[in-house]
Amino acid sequence: MDCKFCVIVPVYNEGKFLERFLESIINQSKIPSLVVCVDDNSTDDSARIIKRYSEKFPYILYVFNESGSFKVQGTKVISAFNFGMTFLSIEDFYFISKIDADLELPFNYFQTVIDVFQYNSSIGITGGRIVELSNGSWTKTTQANYHVRGALKSYRVDCFKQIGGLLPVLGWDGLDEMTAMFFGWGTKVFDVDVKHFRPAASDYNYKELCFKLGVANYCNGSNLFLAFVRASVRSARKLNLFIFYYFLKGYLTAQVKKYPKNVSPELALFINRFHLKRIFDRSN
Repeated sequence: MDCKFCVIVPVYNEGKFLERFLESIINQSKIPSLVVCVDDNSTDDSARIIKRYSEKFPYILYVFNESGSFKVQGTKVISAFNFGMTFLSIEDFYFISKIDADLELPFNYFQTVIDVFQYNSSIGITGGRIVELSNGSWTKTTQANYHVRGALKSYRVDCFKQIGGLLPVLGWDGLDEMTAMFFGWGTKVFDVDVKHFRPAASDYNYKELCFKLGVANYCNGSNLFLAFVRASVRSARKLNLFIFYYFLKGYLTAQVKKYPKNVSPELALFINRFHLKRIFDRSN
């Protein structure tokens, strides 16, 4: 089977991490056919580093995306990813990976992705486990058993096409999985650790982020009960009641103002049933 694959790397001010990341790419046991590094209007030395590697390794492509010089969680990174998609023909590849530049991949990472897809033809999305440095040791981050973290997602091309690609919205990395499962695809988190050098959401104001997450929950099809559960869980994990308040405030604001949904009524029903089943299965 032809296992050509492409990696798209959205890059915004990742100079501190890029060399380590690109070294982990070029030292893979299975080298990508194409690595599209999208400079998303970085203001540091990211462009210089990518260009240096692209001159040495012909499968690494530098492209510039003229976007804003700021971070917007969810939307900016996927807009950059989608821009990178315009530089390739999806039909040329077996799978496509969206990988963040603040990671370090183990040498067998992409071979493992290939093995997962070849072993089970129903798997549409796969990826490894994120580990982050905590108290001097690398520790696995918490994630649901079906959820592949947004930093390192690989998509079987047939699945990627059926879900319509990735939406540049907050919560995209759950919406893609729900859409894939709605169409009958499975997801798989494989037991390979990938080092993450910048903790998720470390660059954001938590009050603003929690409000936006509440809005995103409404727009991505969640019902009020599930929004209440998510707000409660997030608040309990951080021992911070403000998280609960701002999350629910965001959800209710979107509901009252009737913000447009990112999902069809059928997909919203599927999403709510999926998560309610998980909650009640754990309670039994």
